[in-house]
This record gives sequence, structure tokens and C-alpha cells, in this order.
Amino acid sequence: MSTIAKRLGLSFLFVAFAFKPIKVDEVFLSSQGIARGSGWQCLGAYVNLAAYFMVGLPLAVLLCFVLHLRGVGLWMVILAGSTTQALLFALKISFTDWQKQATEARERIFKRTRAAESRGST
Repeated sequence: MSTIAKRLGLSFLFVAFAFKPIKVDEVFLSSQGIARGSGWQCLGAYVNLAAYFMVGLPLAVLLCFVLHLRGVGLWMVILAGSTTQALLFALKISFTDWQKQATEARERIFKRTRAAESRGST
């Protein structure tokens, strides 16, 4: 295969994946907001660790140094890391008992309200 054909193939591959990050980022950002609102801030650190260091870093070495994709390989790794983050957050959100989360949130609100009332009356 000629180098021009290879470059055209890689360019086509890059363009094909170029519009995927928009949807992946939408899912990731909304699920990250849900995680923060639910009090799962620590979960974000573990998801980032898994997505970028356990998936992204080995994939970057493979794509950039072994397969010599260079810049296109780095963009693919960023897409793979974002997709992994979105999938991990989506799994956590889909297996969450939202009735239990609502009950816990209600209890936290009432607990804070009672604590504020007791401080104000003293």
C-alpha cells in the first residue's frame, strides 16, 4: 500500500471518529454532574485513573510507538479515554438505586435544617 493511500485511510478514519467525541462528552459530562450531585466525588478519581492510565496509556504506547500513528493515534487515545469514562459512569448510574439516593438526600437536607435551627435558637 502506498504512503498516500495509508495517509488517506488514516485521514478518513480520523474524520469518521472526529464527530464521536461530541456525543461521548455529552454523556460523560452529564454523568459526571450526576456523580457530583450524588456525592460520588471519589468515584471520579477512580474513573479517571481507569480510563486514562489503565486504558489510555497502554493504548497510546501501542498506537503511537508500535503502530506509528503519531498524532492520529493520540486523538484516538483521547477518544478511547473519554469513551471509557462515559461507559464507566453510565454503568454506575444505571445500577444505582435512585429511590435510596433520594431518601439519603432527603435525610441530609433535614439533618442540615435541624442543625441550622438548633444553632439559631441557642
